Order: sequence, then structure tokens, then C-alpha cells
Amino acid sequence: MASDVRISILKMLVEAESRGYCLSVNSIQRSLEVHHSTVIYHLEKLKKLGLVEPIDEGMKKRRIWGLKLENLGFVKEVLKSAQCG
Repeated sequence: MASDVRISILKMLVEAESRGYCLSVNSIQRSLEVHHSTVIYHLEKLKKLGLVEPIDEGMKKRRIWGLKLENLGFVKEVLKSAQCG
């Protein structure tokens, strides 16, 4: 899990969740200033870990990403240990 990009993505998604919304790949990419494919790669890794999930946004056929809320406590522990390590 030790990836600065993944930690940054998780922090962004926790912040977004606290405000009641999810994030698109483009918004994550712009904030982190990394390539689109890099964001997708790390989101897929986080998805395999069960920490995030894609959410289809209706008729727009655009995928946004959010935290898997049942694992929110674990996500916060990961972020907390990332700060200490």
C-alpha cells in the first residue's frame, strides 16, 4: 500500500466523502498533477484492496470514485499509519 499517490488519493476521497461527494479521475488527476493512466492504475489497486469503488454517474457514462464506506475505519487507520511512517 506504500504509495504516495495512493495515500493522496485516499486522503482526497476521505475529504470528498466528508462533504458528501465522490471524485472523477480527471479531478484527482488535476489535483495530483499526474497522468490520467497513473490515477486509474492506483484506483484499480485500491479497488482490489477493497478501499474504493467506482460509481457510474447515470446517463453521462462517466465513472466517479468513492470510498467503500464499510471500510472507512480501515481507510482512516491506513492514513493515520502513513502519517506516522
